[in-house]
Amino acid sequence: NVILKSRTAVQVESLDSCLNPHDNAPPGDLQGGDPDVLQEFRIRALGLAASPSQLIRYSREAYNSAFGDPVRITFDRDLVHQEARGSNHRGDPRQWTSMDSRDVVLELKFTEAFPFWVGDLIRRFDLRRIGYGKYVKAVQSSRFPHADRLSDAVAVR
Repeated sequence: NVILKSRTAVQVESLDSCLNPHDNAPPGDLQGGDPDVLQEFRIRALGLAASPSQLIRYSREAYNSAFGDPVRITFDRDLVHQEARGSNHRGDPRQWTSMDSRDVVLELKFTEAFPFWVGDLIRRFDLRRIGYGKYVKAVQSSRFPHADRLSDAVAVR
């Protein structure tokens, strides 16, 4: 699967304005990043009636390729989340909830052709591709906090 992302830097002071699709400030006045990416984000957020619902935090260990190719490998651990509340984008230190302390998310990222050595790495460590959305996991955990116990109970029957 290929995932295409557009990213842009946003200054903390501009975050509320960026997250509000009804804000009339032109994206270029937000003092950060690519105005086209910000405008596309606002249009999509407005079309979906989207608003922040979860804050997600994790520890990331990142490695860049030593071979000069544009490859990056990341390990994300200690995934925690909490419901978003208003304009507090840092969260309440007492409200962080673990998504699953056993999960380590490994991502292999590259921008050009699939490097041969990444294929060797996948085979050597017998890696399997699975879908794992941090945001999806946070929403599920928030809305159905005991879903994992329920599925275990059903499996025992």
